[in-house]
Amino acid sequence: MLDAGGRERVLLTSLTDRRRFKAADLDACYKRRWQVETSYRELKQSMLGSADAA
Repeated sequence: MLDAGGRERVLLTSLTDRRRFKAADLDACYKRRWQVETSYRELKQSMLGSADAA
């Protein structure tokens, strides 16, 4: 699969049915998951920063 810049992206997954699980759908799920993970990181940093200031 190619990204918007034309670079190849490799997706590693245990979902092997290509008809059921399209690469573009898996990529969209990964992007959503990454947003969740970065939000958790920002929340942790914010909470730890607040605890240090208290």
